Amino acid sequence: MAENVNILSRFSKLPDKNQATALFVGVKGIGKHLVARSTLAVHTDFSVQIRISTGLPLPEDSENARPRIDFIVLFVDLTNNLSLETIKASVKHMDIDYFLGHCCFVVVQAKNEAKHAVSIQEVTSLADSFDSPLICADLRKEEDIKFLSTKLVHLLQVSRGFCADVTTLLLDTTRKSFVFEDELNGMIE
Repeated sequence: MAENVNILSRFSKLPDKNQATALFVGVKGIGKHLVARSTLAVHTDFSVQIRISTGLPLPEDSENARPRIDFIVLFVDLTNNLSLETIKASVKHMDIDYFLGHCCFVVVQAKNEAKHAVSIQEVTSLADSFDSPLICADLRKEEDIKFLSTKLVHLLQVSRGFCADVTTLLLDTTRKSFVFEDELNGMIE
């Protein structure tokens, strides 16, 4: 008997004309709300909506009130093993199209190595297996939160198609070329 899995898809709804919606997924207390407030404060030429969830699947939208989710941000706290397990379970409920430039992983508490319950290599290989960007952020510093928010708005803008000169494919290609250069430099040394 097949399991009924509720898969979140970008194609289940039509996009709004001048709006982009991001979904922040991660355990409670990870800092999603801080980043959301900061992201909403970034000036854009389009309307930004942010939805927050502790995990996927999302409850059924029987009223059809939920907007189309254009971009998903997956938060992982390296000091909380449940955080990584929640994200691993959540990605199973995402349509594969999200992993083509419409999601990213954000790692918090990366500098606090003494308290790590999760290896950064494990999170890196998870992000690599889904071919998605990985961003490390220190949510205790206001300037880091602003930088992360600006980066997320840019990724949302590109994924939604509001950036005329950049596409998700171009971002993915350049990300891979930078990784290749880093790996190549490591081999040469």
